[in-house]
Amino acid sequence: MVGDNEKLQEQVDAILTEQVRLKSIIMSEREELAYQRGRTSELEKQYESKREQDAPQNEPDKPEERKPTYALVVSSETMGKQEGASLIKKSIHPRDLGLRDATIKPGREGVMITTTSKEGSAKIETHLQEKTKDLQIKRPKENRYPIKVTGIDEEEEAGTIVQTIIEQNNLPCTTRDIEVKKTWKGRQGTTAILALNKEGHQALNNRSHLYIGWSRCRVFDHFFLPRCTKCAEHGHNAIDCEAPIRCVKCGKRGHKRDECRKDPHCHACDLDGREQSRDHEMMSWDCPVYRYKIEQERKRIITRLS
Repeated sequence: MVGDNEKLQEQVDAILTEQVRLKSIIMSEREELAYQRGRTSELEKQYESKREQDAPQNEPDKPEERKPTYALVVSSETMGKQEGASLIKKSIHPRDLGLRDATIKPGREGVMITTTSKEGSAKIETHLQEKTKDLQIKRPKENRYPIKVTGIDEEEEAGTIVQTIIEQNNLPCTTRDIEVKKTWKGRQGTTAILALNKEGHQALNNRSHLYIGWSRCRVFDHFFLPRCTKCAEHGHNAIDCEAPIRCVKCGKRGHKRDECRKDPHCHACDLDGREQSRDHEMMSWDCPVYRYKIEQERKRIITRLS
């Protein structure tokens, strides 16, 4: 009986030993399988990455460059802007002059007529002079590059700022090439808006600072793009707008910004249609559409500097 028990115990021990060995083999195989799976996954990622690098890259669509425009300012001593625009439309049609891209809209000094054709602009001017007697037509002043200079010492005389800038910064231009448009005093000294012709722009050569008297003054571009706080669109001001009210914060109609409780969403970016972030207000300085249009205006001015 004792012998049988010993044999049975030996068999049980053998079975347990074999079980432990098999379990060890299984665990080892599992570890190997997990390693191989991880290795396969890593190789697949490397393969996909290499394939993407080798594949021809489709460049994103570049915005179409805006052509230079030629403008006429039409005003009247007896008519308002809307009446003047109506008279122009009755007197002339772009189709009759072979123009495809002529536009008309209210401006600061009257009705602004623009086209990308220099010859077309001349045709419009001649036609209006022949057919209308109550309208005054003029071309905008020469294009100049606008900059803002900040931090000027308040004791600097506005009448000598240009001469000081030229002499103190060794600029290869004359006082005819830089014009002071406006100055005002603030907490950080005097700010001046300057307008540069071609020679003045080349002389400054995109400087970020100018030395004026005892001050090192910062220089910024100063381009203006009208943005309407009534309809949340670009190209005009609220005073000239007849469109329904649209919130400049959320882009929805029917309420003003100070009544809005919604998240920011840019209506100007919606109108533009390109893929870009819209989670900002229309009046944000960081709006991609606003920044793009400012850059286009900068390029337009540069190409037409005289």
